[in-house]
Amino acid sequence: MDSEKIGKFIKQLREEKNWTQEQLAEKMFCERSKIYKLENGKRNFKLEDLILLGEIFNVNLEELIGGEKKTKKNQEIIEITFKKYLKSQNTKLKRLKVSLVSLVLALGLVVSLILSMYFFNNYKSIRIYHVDGRSKNYQLDNGLLVLSKDKIYLDIGKINPNAKEISIYSEKNNTRTLVYKGEPNHLLYDFYGYEALISYKDFIEQKQDLYVIINNEEIKLNFLEEFNNDKFHYSETEKMGTNSQEKVFTIPTKIKENFICDENTCSLVTKNELMSFAVNILVIQNKDSIYTYDVETNSLFYENEKNNTLNFRGKIENNKFYCLSGNCKNGEKIYPKFEKSYLKKYLN
Repeated sequence: MDSEKIGKFIKQLREEKNWTQEQLAEKMFCERSKIYKLENGKRNFKLEDLILLGEIFNVNLEELIGGEKKTKKNQEIIEITFKKYLKSQNTKLKRLKVSLVSLVLALGLVVSLILSMYFFNNYKSIRIYHVDGRSKNYQLDNGLLVLSKDKIYLDIGKINPNAKEISIYSEKNNTRTLVYKGEPNHLLYDFYGYEALISYKDFIEQKQDLYVIINNEEIKLNFLEEFNNDKFHYSETEKMGTNSQEKVFTIPTKIKENFICDENTCSLVTKNELMSFAVNILVIQNKDSIYTYDVETNSLFYENEKNNTLNFRGKIENNKFYCLSGNCKNGEKIYPKFEKSYLKKYLN
């Protein structure tokens, strides 16, 4: 497009109507300086300028682009010039589309990366555990651990029989650290960090254990995971309020027949084992291992006190064992024995 030639043509059309640059500027809703620059080829014509000028002077777009009125002699040249202009505009439009698409894709990629980083940083970042444990003379029940990458809350639960003072130790790499010493009914909380009472990563990877000392008796705490935020979407549940009912735990018939039970808990002591049942949790402790079985979730946690590489967590579905973490081979070996000796005998 020859801006200088078009500018002279615009000047010619203006002068034919005896208009000043100010008058043309008023009709184009612009400053007079713009008309001056257009007529002198010092400013490129935009498509919207050409369309408006065509309406003002009643000249078609082909003639404006060609910079002169169409005649038989110049008709072919004007048409060729116009086609070249259209082609250039089409090329510019394609470039603009490509640029816009590229920008949208780039923004989409950035948003996807940010969302992915957020999701993976927060996936299973909040975990809730049921806590229990037992020694020869003491039993801990209904404890709770809330573990996140921000804060940590630990309540070791009810101690039976009562104790006046307890000590809680953390053990990593065979090194113990005193976490708390004092009254038992105390909620421990800490912020996530290198010196937190529970290391999120080490605890998840089963590299950290917690022990409670009561009157020189050591109790290793068992943790059974009840919740983690592993979903993209959580459906709404019935609002808690006056219409909600307190959850009722029933004691299985075979447990009642074989165990000694009070209102909420049952226990059975044999030559080689100590067994207890409370709030739908069956715990079996023998010479070197502890089984913790959640009746409601059908999950089993096995802990070997002499060799923690044998520990595992699993879930039972349709009478099949599915390993969730730890030594899965040992889980596949231990579960059939556990099912035969305990599940079928006391629960099924």
